[in-house]
Amino acid sequence: MSRQIFVVLLCSTWSCNPRSSTGAEPSSSALVNASAADSGAVAPAGEADAEASAAAASETVEGAGYVDDLTDAQTPALVRAPRVSAPDGISGTPLFGCYVANFAWSPVFRGFVIDDTGRIWSYDRVKNLRGRRATWTPKQAGRGDAGMGERAWFDGAQLRAMFWQAESTFRVPRVELEEHAKLIADARLGKITRTQTAVDAGGRGCDAFFWNATRDAYERVELGTHGDWWLANSAPAARELTRWLRAIEREILEKEKPR
Repeated sequence: MSRQIFVVLLCSTWSCNPRSSTGAEPSSSALVNASAADSGAVAPAGEADAEASAAAASETVEGAGYVDDLTDAQTPALVRAPRVSAPDGISGTPLFGCYVANFAWSPVFRGFVIDDTGRIWSYDRVKNLRGRRATWTPKQAGRGDAGMGERAWFDGAQLRAMFWQAESTFRVPRVELEEHAKLIADARLGKITRTQTAVDAGGRGCDAFFWNATRDAYERVELGTHGDWWLANSAPAARELTRWLRAIEREILEKEKPR
């Protein structure tokens, strides 16, 4: 059931059907969960009744779900870096990302991703399509015995290629990146609650990526989403990561604002 729900959510946010240089830098393999074992995480909630789902979702406004209030969020210490581009996808290992996607009206699919070197890549899958599709469907990784367990794992190379038209002018300091990367395993154990709240509103949310480096495969850790679906992750680490990522988004917009 957990794998089924996982794929359905990907379709509702990343792959909805519509109505250069990579800047490669020294690998930070310590930040990637090498040969990550399946750790007996709590499975996402199943088919709860609408009232219970709505109650759970409303509780997460003050709990560990999608975060809108950043009034007391600490400003991240971003470092300006030489501009690099990745027109066909990034070469680093994605650790975190936030996105906005809507294919109900005029297509929108953009966001940013932070790789294991700390580079922050902004991307737009709708811009300059050049015959490619803006929608995206993850490719499931082959089963194996290298810590794959029973959870849903997806192909790493395809994920890196997803972030085309990417540009990077900022990075996260190494210490700050390591501090937040340690929270991914805890966020992975959170219970997922979701309820449909709108139609044709698309989705906006943040994710972390838990890696099995041996297989170059990842598990998507949903931190929180709102739009057509309100999704909440019960783990306190998920809320902490979401607030950090939203604060990074706010800081980038502030730094890029015309003066």
